[in-house]
Order: sequence, then C-alpha cells, then structure tokens
Amino acid sequence: DTKKVPLPNTVTKDVSTDNVFYNRYNQNTDFVMNHEFQNGRMGFDYRPNPKNTISVAGNFVHGQFNSNSSQYYEFKNDSGAITNYGNRTTTPRNSFTNVGVDLDWKKSFAKKGKTLSLTTNYSRLTGSNAANWLTTSYNQDQTVTSGYPVKNIIDGNNIGNQFTGQLDFVQPTNDSSKFEMGLRSQTNIRDQGYYFYKVDNAINQYNIDSANTQDATITQTVNAAYITYTTKLKHQIELQAGLRFEQSGLKGSSKIAGIENFGYDFPSSKNGNIWKTLFPSIAMTKQINKNSEFGISYSRKIGRPNWRQISVGIMANDRQNISRGNPALQPEFINNLEANYNRHWRKADWLSSAYFAYTENTIKSYTTSLESDPSVLLTTFRNAKAEIRSGLDNTLTYSIGKNLKIMGNLNVFNIQLNTDTNTVNSWAHNEKLNVTYKLPYNFTVQANFNNKSKQPQLQGYKSAIRTFDLSVRKGFLNNKLNAVLALNDVFNSGKQYTIFKEGSVYQTSMQRRDIRHVKLTIQYMFGNSQNGGDNKRKPKKGAAPSSGDMDMGE
Repeated sequence: DTKKVPLPNTVTKDVSTDNVFYNRYNQNTDFVMNHEFQNGRMGFDYRPNPKNTISVAGNFVHGQFNSNSSQYYEFKNDSGAITNYGNRTTTPRNSFTNVGVDLDWKKSFAKKGKTLSLTTNYSRLTGSNAANWLTTSYNQDQTVTSGYPVKNIIDGNNIGNQFTGQLDFVQPTNDSSKFEMGLRSQTNIRDQGYYFYKVDNAINQYNIDSANTQDATITQTVNAAYITYTTKLKHQIELQAGLRFEQSGLKGSSKIAGIENFGYDFPSSKNGNIWKTLFPSIAMTKQINKNSEFGISYSRKIGRPNWRQISVGIMANDRQNISRGNPALQPEFINNLEANYNRHWRKADWLSSAYFAYTENTIKSYTTSLESDPSVLLTTFRNAKAEIRSGLDNTLTYSIGKNLKIMGNLNVFNIQLNTDTNTVNSWAHNEKLNVTYKLPYNFTVQANFNNKSKQPQLQGYKSAIRTFDLSVRKGFLNNKLNAVLALNDVFNSGKQYTIFKEGSVYQTSMQRRDIRHVKLTIQYMFGNSQNGGDNKRKPKKGAAPSSGDMDMGE
C-alpha cells in the first residue's frame, strides 16, 4: 500500500508580548507510506466427548510500516525575508514478526447454560527500529550552514513475550438469572532497544546521543478476578452488576542514566488506595412498553500508558517538532455514567444518551520548547489532574418508503481539562448525516456528511473539520458478490488544523490522513455468513467488567 500524502503544513512564530511576529518558520512534509502485512492462522478442535472441546491454533503475522518523508523548511525574519532554508529526508527500515499459539478448553454440563472454559495464549513479537536521517541547511546567500549537513542513524529492536491465561465459569441460577466469574492473568515482557546516533562530520564518526536513546527491559503484569450477576426482575427490568479486582504493575529497568528504574504498582505501599484496584459496573434497563426502553449504567475502567508513551526514544520526522515518551507516566482511571432512552416507531428509531465521564490522572500530550534550541518544540506525555466530559448524544433513523433511509446524529458535549495550574473549559459538537437510497437493478447510493466542531486541547485547540463522501454499490449473485465505488472527501476538505500557543511560541499545523480519492472494492462471500462459527473470543452481553486496555496498548 503506497500513498503520497502532504502532511503536515506547519507555521511556527516567535511572538512578543505585543503580538508582533519576530520570526517565522514554514515547512511542508511529503510522506510516502510503504506498508506490507501478511497474516496466517490455522487451528483445529478436538472433542473427546460431547461435553468437552479442546482447541489448538497457531498464527503468524509479518509486516512493515515505513513512511519515507521529505520535509522542506525555511526560516523568515520579521520582514518576511528567508534567512535559512533546507530539507530533511527520513528513510526508515522497520519490520515486525509475531508468532502465537492458542490452547483452549471448554466444558459444558447437563444444566443448560452452565459452562467452564480455559483460554491460554503465548505470543512472541520481534521487531526492528532503524532509519537514516539527513538534514541540510543553507544560509540566505545559499552557502552551507556551519555544522551541516547533519546525519543521524537510528538502530535498535524490540523483543516481546506475552503470556495470557483466563478461566471463566458460568452458573445459571434459573431461566432468567446467572452468575459469571473468572480469573485472568497476563504478563508481557519486552526488551526495548532504541539507539540514536549523530555523525561527527569532522571525523565521520557516529556518536550515541544518550538523551534520545533507550535500552530497557519492561515487564507489565495484570492479574484479575471478576464476578458478574445478571437477572430479570419484575416490571420488565433487567439488571447486571459486576465487580473486578486487579493487581497490576509495570517495572522498567533501563541502562540509560537518569531513568534506571521506573514503573508503578497497584496496590502498593505508595498508593494504598484500594479503590484503584476495584472496577465495579452496574447496568439496568426498563422496558417501558413494546416500543420504548430506558437504561442507566455506571462503569469504572483503567487506561494504561502504551509502549510509545513510555519510550524515551526520539520521534522526529518533523525537524522542528520532536516527541518522545515519559517513563514516569501512571495509569488513568475512567468513571462513566450514562442514561439511554430508545424509542421505536413504524418508520423511525430514536436513541438518546446523556453521559458523564470523569477521568482522573488523565494522560495528555504536553509541548514545550527544547532547552538546547528554543525554536524546536518537544512533545511528550504527562498525567494531568482530570478530564471531565459530559454531553447529550441523539441518533434518529427514518425510513421513507422502501428505498430511502436517513440517519442523523447530533452529539453536543462539554470538555473540561484540569491541571495543577490551569483549567480549560469548552463546548463542542459533532454531527453526522447518512442518506441511503436503493435504486433498481440492485444498485444502492449512499451519501455521508461528517462535521466536527473546534475541539479544545491543553495548549490550544483543533479546528473544525468537515467531510463529505459518496458511494455506489452494486450487488450480484444474490449479494454474494458486491462492487463498491466510493469517492472519499468529495470537496477535499478533510484538513485538521491544530493551533498551539505557549509562551512566546504560536504554531499552526495542518494534517490530513488522505486526500480526495476514488476507491473500488470488490467483495465475494464464500460459504454461509450465518454459519454459527466459534464466537468465544467476541465480547458478549454479561461479560466481565472491562478494565480498559488489557492488551496494554499493542
């Protein structure tokens, strides 16, 4: 999959207290993304008797995700004259291989609905981190700037071993009630090497930059136990309540000075708050009549920092905007409260949701000027005090005749971001409109409109973005064969601007995932889509209360 996409356009300005621009920095980056991905899986089931099933499966995944980039940049003074310009080219060489084995056992009993199951998995990931950077710089008179060109080499690899085991037991108490309980353990051990070298042009020697290098072993564990009770009460009320206990931790040991040991433990002597190990959930629905239903729910989850967020390896395809992780990050805790009302008419359906989410210790990106060069912005991650999000989400679906269906969605919400020194509070809204019309000869036309309003950030905001897509679908052979011709981003408007303002630095960046393009997709369905295959790995109603990213961000 090869694409050439211009992103981002960045303008950075040094601004005085009286809002006069002293210096300006412009850049434009072209990426060519070369992605390859192969995936294979094979498994079998063995049934020694009608009540026991043993499943064995193996999978193999290999791929590479490389984005070659060329970034032209220029510095201008307050009068608009170019004082310095150049280019940075980045040539990465990254690949990964993942091999996994699953061994599962499921036992059923004479009592309907009673089951005992064990799922286990081992997977091994190996990957490489490698790239060459070349940065040129020229003065106003087209002479080479002193110290340039700058050559950087990135080398390294990561090796990960993950072990997972889960035991689940379902015990019905009657036709409308049941208990579900289980144990889960997951351990992920990762050897992460990222080595950043800079060339000494005078002697053509590569020297390691320890500030942007990481050589660490990281072990992340999650041990959990859960119980869930589901029942139907009088007056057409359904209730589900559950509690999950987690012992979790991350331990990192680095060979780089200053970050030798890092991580967290829950519970521990430092954070003896037992609440950080408990994750309750409760949901209740009331059938008002045959056409309407009301529900209310509460759940608590944990969000753990992923590998990228805790790695100190530098990420800097963008010469003036570099980023790296923060090993001192701690998990965030999310409390969700939601009320839903669902109403059905003969030709319409309406779903309305009022929600409130409080995230304590929320993980956010944070940008500062680099101490060694204030013109360069450094983005990392930190735990802010809290994020509070509340809103009202409404979706209305309406059918006109047999061929036309219209779906509209409006989500209006308030976002409040709290730090120890600052509070950001703003309202925002998102809208979606989908129109589908069935034509003769098994043709279907669909139009999609999406709008996102301005969104607040800790240090600025993201601008509004609007997109419009069109597609035509034709079905053949009783819809076993389908062809879809789609025009994405009809008006080429899918540009996301991020405005950053901190101190005397003001930056506008434009980024887009894809430019306007046409895509043709051919799909053919083999076999029976209603084959009732093994769904034991899919989430189901009544499952254990979620604790967030159990896959640890992979």
